[in-house]
Amino acid sequence: MATHKQTSFLLSSLLIISLCKSSQAGGIAIYWGESSDEGTLASTCAIGNYHPSVNTCTHQSTAIQACQRQGIKVLLSLGGRVVSYSLSSANDAKQDANFLWNNYLGGRSNSRPLGDAVLNGIDFDIEQAPAAAPSDGFIPAHELKSQVLPSIKSSPKYGGVMLWNKKYDNGYSSSIKGAV
Repeated sequence: MATHKQTSFLLSSLLIISLCKSSQAGGIAIYWGESSDEGTLASTCAIGNYHPSVNTCTHQSTAIQACQRQGIKVLLSLGGRVVSYSLSSANDAKQDANFLWNNYLGGRSNSRPLGDAVLNGIDFDIEQAPAAAPSDGFIPAHELKSQVLPSIKSSPKYGGVMLWNKKYDNGYSSSIKGAV
């Protein structure tokens, strides 16, 4: 049975899907599932620009697995700018890791929020230190393509870009897709 902390943890969670390509290529990852007007997970994956996910529910298991069959990695993202999630100790981290493993990754639990779906990983977005996210960080598409991407794409650590969130894409992913 989930504790209050684990229940809060689940409610503050958001899945993120990332299109991962070879080490020299990049993809576009996007957050999906915060708003009811973002379309379905299946329709978002079908767009072909990026790859998204959900807030909760076993009914998304089939859609997650369908995305994974297309080579799209599905991750659970925890935290964020408006969530006050943090780890208070090594024991706290170990308990959370066991909970995540058993409920979202390769472990076993009778209370898997996403049913049979096994996610590809976890994204910890813990923004407690305010200097970690001093602004919204929006970069216009033309600046991203002409100034940012040319200087970072040669890095062996480059994997692509992440957009926040599907609701606000409004053509941004289409305009950068060829440059990513």
